[in-house]
Amino acid sequence: MLGFNHRAAFAVSAALFTVSLLGGLAVSSAQAANDTESATVSVTVEPFVSIVVAQGATISTGNTATATGNVTVATNNAAGYQLSVKGTGGTSHEGDLQGQTTGTEYIAAGASTDLTADNLSAGTWGLGSAAATGSDFANKLGAVTGSDKVFKSTSSTAPLPAGDTTSVTYGVNVQNQSPQVYQGSLLWTAITN
Repeated sequence: MLGFNHRAAFAVSAALFTVSLLGGLAVSSAQAANDTESATVSVTVEPFVSIVVAQGATISTGNTATATGNVTVATNNAAGYQLSVKGTGGTSHEGDLQGQTTGTEYIAAGASTDLTADNLSAGTWGLGSAAATGSDFANKLGAVTGSDKVFKSTSSTAPLPAGDTTSVTYGVNVQNQSPQVYQGSLLWTAITN
């Protein structure tokens, strides 16, 4: 007859329980602890515009003469920029060139119909550019005043970080001025659109 041994069954059952318990602990102790976090990288690019003006133009004259200089504007603004110019001379002579010896003689700001000095009135000077878009300076010499006048405006679709250089023509028609150096100060301003 087959008999049932309670002690043997209990021993097998206890052994299985122990293996199960130890196996579970082994699996639990082999898992690594972990934690995750996300991070955001943020870069703010500030808008910029800069301007570089070639320092002056020296005009050696007979009666009429021209010289050129560059104005370079750089910007990261995709909508472009506006460049303006004004004279910063003394009251009522903001755009004029003042005699440096006498201080009382001037070459007045004037305008012509093209970029040559031949069409300036006697005793006047002006500036302009073939690349200018401002109506006073586009393809002609225009008079600088004490107020900002638009010289060039762009609506670029790409930023110009390397710069946009404009060649500026300065012209003068000297007739009755005494021999001396005549100088004037210009303030160029570039703003983003």
